[in-house]
Amino acid sequence: MIKSLNRLNHFTMRKNLLLTLMLLLNISIYAQNNSFIVNETFDGTSMPEGWYFIGEGVDNFSISTTNNAGGSANELLFKSSPIVTAGIHLVMATADLTDVEELGLSFKHYLNYDQLSHTLGIATSSDNGTTWNTAWSQTFSNASATGLHEVNETVSTPDMGKSNVLICLYYEGNTYNFNKWYFDNIIIYAKNSDAGNDIQLSSIDVDNVIAIGNTDISFTVNNIGSTEISAFEASYEIEGLGTVTETFNEKIVPAENKTLTFKSEAYLTPGTHTIKINILNVSGEEDSNLDNNSMSKDVRTYIREVERTPMIEHFSSATCINCIPVDTTLSGLTHDNEGRYTYVKYPWDYPMPGDKYYLEECSIRGQYYRVTGVPAISFDGGAITRQPKQSHFDDRYATTSYVDIVGAFNIEGNVVNITADIISYLDMPDVKVFVTVNEKTTVNNVVEGSLPEFHHVLMSIPSSTDGIDASFEAGKYQRYELSVDMTGTNVEEMNDLEVAVWVQTYESKEVHNSHFLNEYTSHPYPIQNLKVEEKTISWEKPEKSEPIGYNVYVDNKLVAEKITENSYTFTSSKDNVLVEVYAVYENGITSVGVCLVAGTGNTEDPEISIEELSSATNIYPNPVKDELTIATELRVEEIAIYDIYGRLCCRDASNASTSTMDTFNVSVQDLENGIYFINIKTDKGNVVRRFIKN
Repeated sequence: MIKSLNRLNHFTMRKNLLLTLMLLLNISIYAQNNSFIVNETFDGTSMPEGWYFIGEGVDNFSISTTNNAGGSANELLFKSSPIVTAGIHLVMATADLTDVEELGLSFKHYLNYDQLSHTLGIATSSDNGTTWNTAWSQTFSNASATGLHEVNETVSTPDMGKSNVLICLYYEGNTYNFNKWYFDNIIIYAKNSDAGNDIQLSSIDVDNVIAIGNTDISFTVNNIGSTEISAFEASYEIEGLGTVTETFNEKIVPAENKTLTFKSEAYLTPGTHTIKINILNVSGEEDSNLDNNSMSKDVRTYIREVERTPMIEHFSSATCINCIPVDTTLSGLTHDNEGRYTYVKYPWDYPMPGDKYYLEECSIRGQYYRVTGVPAISFDGGAITRQPKQSHFDDRYATTSYVDIVGAFNIEGNVVNITADIISYLDMPDVKVFVTVNEKTTVNNVVEGSLPEFHHVLMSIPSSTDGIDASFEAGKYQRYELSVDMTGTNVEEMNDLEVAVWVQTYESKEVHNSHFLNEYTSHPYPIQNLKVEEKTISWEKPEKSEPIGYNVYVDNKLVAEKITENSYTFTSSKDNVLVEVYAVYENGITSVGVCLVAGTGNTEDPEISIEELSSATNIYPNPVKDELTIATELRVEEIAIYDIYGRLCCRDASNASTSTMDTFNVSVQDLENGIYFINIKTDKGNVVRRFIKN
């Protein structure tokens, strides 16, 4: 099937230069072995470098922190808004396919479908996008298409064998007729029929953000070779935790991919960890292409989740007739969700003469969100909508947050004094803190034919329009103190003010959490010097304030409420616990929590680390002829030997002992010559070693 696309006027010399640069970056000698053309897991916060659109689509695609497509977060999000009917071509790569006859293609996608027909496809072009040749396509024509889909194909087009080939993801249909489409783990590679053993590590399937504690280490591999894979050996390494090596007895036919999980979990503490995975051998032999056998991924661990307060940013104008029904809808929405939202309304200077409370800061925020007219609403920094719904609010309210914001403000004359404590329960570098002073209700900007009053109207942005640069470390709070003189602003009544605070990633626009500060009161200071000794928690009273008590949480459960003592003894069978203490003040006000992860003193014989487990066990000689010696400091419960195809050759529990052993011998004289794996099960975990019988 051949699809034509007229060359667009804006496809200029600049784009041709970009294509040339991309070509130089992507050229590989594909004939030697199977090689990546596209290998994208969308772990960043912005669209992959070098990807671009021919025609429409730039405003429909973004990176989402979700994992609906079945990979690990993040993933590519294709939104229905703005409406596109002319088709979308997202160019992912430029490649030299001179010696290539076939491409391997795999990806995962999830369609949230409404109605009518849509076609999704992969296409190639050797004339810079004038003609597109379909490599793969699928039409989704009814509501049953909603859900998860996976594509694994070998494809070919008339562009095979040519030197300057664009590869795109395309869409045909009316985007109005679906909701959202998610994509992950997009892999395209040049196939070689003589590639032999070639396993490709395509993704590390651990979410970018995970809870502290024991974590499954999962990954996806593709067989991009020409022979069936019977088994392979892989390892993962995490700094400070050592290396785990395991054998995966999996049959994987050419063009097939599989997602697998190491048996040994990793215990991850708060912070950022780099996970490195390596494929060590394939079917007992060295892989024919080692360039695609290794991958690293940074993972952030969170201490706990926080209830989200959605941030509503509303661009409107008193002179805008079309804004009236939207204002009315939002008034009803906030009424129905009292106490669960944060809100700021930016007065707009259009239609003429514009809202008299318009500020230059409103225009700057509008440019940030690419607002071209009012009404315009964003929930938590998401796509602009002109039809706010309860579902928009519910989606954000249900989204996990890891940031807590607590603070207060008071007024001295015309000066508003603001103090806020912000704590993130995971590492959060390169974010912005925004602060606005709003008036709850205004009437002096009312014009004939408009609503009788307006709410949450911006009066000042003391944090600066571009926000305050911030970087949070998991579990540690930061304090922000600002003062703003409201003289000369549009404030109607100084006793009718509110202060909104939110944390936002500037590039992606995602708001991580928000809050209105406590009004007209002193700042609720948190406790100091939190400690845990075995099962006793202790702390010192807050700086500069006297709370009425303290709330104590252990592993996110309230174990003591409004106690007046500065210590608490708890019970737990766990080796490590999360402890958090809040100072409680009058009128139900609490401080930000102070937390730490601490040992309980339960473990008399602490768990051995992965690195210690590995070093505590050894085998020799290797290669071996008749008898293999195992030397270990641990109690061995069982040994098992497998061949390279994953078949069990022998299992022996006779050496199991209630005490540690120095050495013992295992007979291998009945084994045929070749490569084998021995799994040594100990009381502290499993150790896998490879050996050669000759």
